[in-house]
Order: sequence, then C-alpha cells, then structure tokens
Amino acid sequence: MPAVARTVRRRDEVHQRGRLCRDRRTLVNVTGEPVSFSNDDWVWGGAAQVGATYTIGPRWFLDLAYTFARSEEFKIKNAASFSNSNGPLTSSGVAFLNTREQITKQSVVLTLNRQF
Repeated sequence: MPAVARTVRRRDEVHQRGRLCRDRRTLVNVTGEPVSFSNDDWVWGGAAQVGATYTIGPRWFLDLAYTFARSEEFKIKNAASFSNSNGPLTSSGVAFLNTREQITKQSVVLTLNRQF
C-alpha cells in the first residue's frame, strides 16, 4: 500500500509519523484511501523436470519427480494520485510503485501407481 505523508508545522506542533500526523488533540490520517493495482502482462519462462520410477512388484511402482520453473525478470510500474483534506491539513500528490519481479516455482511429487 503506497503511503505518503507531509509534515506540517503550526502553532500546535503537528508531527509526522508514517501515514499519520499527531497534534496535541487528535490523530489525523494525512493520506488518502489505499489503492489496488492490477497487471496482466505476459513474460517468458522455462521449466526443467527430472524424475525416476521404481518398480515395487509386478503391478506397483513409485514415481518421483522434481520440477524447477522460473520466469524472466519483469518490471511493474504503477502510479495513483491522491488527495486528502482533514481539518487544517491537506495533502495531495502521486504515489509511485516501481518494482522488479521474478517468479520461481519448485515442486516435488511422489506417486504410488498401480498398473491395470
């Protein structure tokens, strides 16, 4: 959740604390409501799998498999404007979310199988 706060100096000494400002009388939220972003871009990725089969009897066998998958690195860039007024305090601006992501998945599967 993006959070932007502004320090305001007045006669009654307002102080900044993250998203909240506290004066001698009240606790005031100086940013707007939380915002949500949604992204649906596609990126390339790849996977590798290794496995083994072990025969227990004439009809039963175990399968063991390991899979490793990873996407390429991708960037997420979002921006949202905000404006909030609460008593004598007014704040507005743009909150930016810029991040890099890479998805990695690993799995191990063990199955007991019967041949029909």
